[in-house]
Amino acid sequence: MILSKISLRFALIGLLMATMLLFVGCSESTDEDAVKDNTYWTLVQVEEIQMPGAVWPLAHEQAIVGANNEHVYLTNDGGLSWSVVTINPSTGRMASDIYFAGTRGIMIGLRGMLYTTTNNGQSWTNAFPTGVPAGDLTRIIAPATGGNNPLYICGDEGILLKSIDGGANWQYIDLQIGKFFEDFPIIDSETGETLRTVDTTLYVTQEKLSFTSGWAPNSNLIYLLADTLQTDSEFYILRSASGGAPGTWDMLVMNTPVKWFDIYTFNDTSGIMITNGEVDYVTIRDTMVSRSLNEYIPGGAALKKMVFTNSDIGWIIGAGGTVTKSTNSGHDWRKIDVDVTGIINDISFLNTNEGWLVGNDVSRNSGAIKLTTDGGATWNFRSYGIGGVNLNAVHFISSQQGWITGKSGRIARTTDGGNTWLHQDANTSRSLQDVYFTNANTGWAVGFSASSDVDTFATILHTSNGGITWNSVDSLFGYRLNNVKALNPTTAIAVGNNGLILKSTDWSVPKNSGVAFELFGLDVVDANLIFACGQGGTILKSTDGGETWNQLNSGTNQSLLSIDMVDANVGYACGNLGTVLKTTNGGVNWTLLELPRHSSSVYKSVAFSDSQTGWIIGFFGYILHTADGGETWYRQLEGFSEETLNDVFILDSNNAWIVGNGGILLELGRN
Repeated sequence: MILSKISLRFALIGLLMATMLLFVGCSESTDEDAVKDNTYWTLVQVEEIQMPGAVWPLAHEQAIVGANNEHVYLTNDGGLSWSVVTINPSTGRMASDIYFAGTRGIMIGLRGMLYTTTNNGQSWTNAFPTGVPAGDLTRIIAPATGGNNPLYICGDEGILLKSIDGGANWQYIDLQIGKFFEDFPIIDSETGETLRTVDTTLYVTQEKLSFTSGWAPNSNLIYLLADTLQTDSEFYILRSASGGAPGTWDMLVMNTPVKWFDIYTFNDTSGIMITNGEVDYVTIRDTMVSRSLNEYIPGGAALKKMVFTNSDIGWIIGAGGTVTKSTNSGHDWRKIDVDVTGIINDISFLNTNEGWLVGNDVSRNSGAIKLTTDGGATWNFRSYGIGGVNLNAVHFISSQQGWITGKSGRIARTTDGGNTWLHQDANTSRSLQDVYFTNANTGWAVGFSASSDVDTFATILHTSNGGITWNSVDSLFGYRLNNVKALNPTTAIAVGNNGLILKSTDWSVPKNSGVAFELFGLDVVDANLIFACGQGGTILKSTDGGETWNQLNSGTNQSLLSIDMVDANVGYACGNLGTVLKTTNGGVNWTLLELPRHSSSVYKSVAFSDSQTGWIIGFFGYILHTADGGETWYRQLEGFSEETLNDVFILDSNNAWIVGNGGILLELGRN
């Protein structure tokens, strides 16, 4: 443990010194006379999913997602691929709810966004009625007893719309509230005493109400939850027993006024309402609603929506990735881990087993779409994009198919050369430092989590189906893993801190590396010949598949962060303070290469396509290229970014990629 802490501190000191000396330089050469070729790097225009706000399952493995900037996403294969429909992106409006009334779909959102579709979302028609204020629309309300008439839409600025033709046409409903009682009583449900009265200066008119949600137990009865943003904001429950017709609405007195966000009733006299962090069990009477019991929801700081798939199974979603489930008609609620850190915007089920949720995945800086097929026991990512998350590693097995890993457990796969990245489930929030695949199915990812210098937990993930599912190997306390490679299609090797070297034949038994320094780089020449590098200029070599190791003399004490062997003899290593080494005799001797002036960056990754052509990348967006085996170097894509570049991967002379912080993804091009 002590060695781990010391080694990490030395590494940090080395990185700091390198940063300080970046513009000082340690050589007098320039890149003007460097041998140059026709290669260049371009920023990949990755398809990013707009923030999703609403979801509706159409059929088995078919779903429709409404998102920001009037984007709609459609899938027919359980979210493994998506088609995109854009309606009017210039409005900047985000969807808040979706409902399908038979073959007609209805989508609502901000600033009067109301569209309908009759072809499962392929095209949309504006259905917002004229003459109605374009306030934010919050919820579509359909009778719980089935059928699609009447339908309601509620929202800000007192908007209440009603349709009696399955959502084809909508009319504004005047609640005819008028002037509220000058001294409206708030009554104690137990004693009958008046607790207080509403300020006589408060006038409640429909346009001053904001409807947060509603509930229609049948085609005649409808409840609305509302609040007003005036001084001493008050909250209201409105009810109509006549299909919402004008003049049939009552305001129900509440014994304890709070801001409720959703309502569900079991019968005419009892129900559930949700508020900030709690579920309130309520009794409904002719003129009032009273709380009889409340239950706090773990982590549910701000609850948003409540959905029941049947009379027993209910779901509540909210901020902070809150998803809770009840299997006993809402009497008890259990928090479900869905591995999303931001607000969950919507949840919808096709049946008790298959359901979808959408939200904001804050830790990964992207929108989240997740699917469950086992009643919510597990949730699988079905969203895509990079979203600006720091990327640590990239690996391709062909020009089209590859994987990236990064912070907060991000794993994503592309099958189109990097334009689209479908999120995969690592089931961890730990930083994933490296990824390696031997074919389209078999791969490994490694990383760690750390709460302090020594309280680290190594992470090892394995997949045998291309990353559709990842299985975790038991964590190793006190260790970090930084790099993983494959010896053959079924065996992997990984390196980490304290000289840690592990093989997949038995991940729990470390190999004797003979060093206590942290190891960062790893390269496999063949099933027997392996090289590793790390702190203090450490370079290790194994000739028996990683069972035993010999330390080589690198000639430097600078930390080496990456190593790439072109063959059994020629190889390169890079690291702190602009250190770049080359060997031509299998590591027996290493030569310090001369770099252009002002190039003393921290170089985090090196890769060569052959003995002559290669790249080193690192801090401040540095990309140095050589076309003559390291004799001369020149900088490429200078000034495009100050972000740290973390990994360069070369598939062949025509296909290579670089990833870095801030979601940077570059691909190699040739003139």
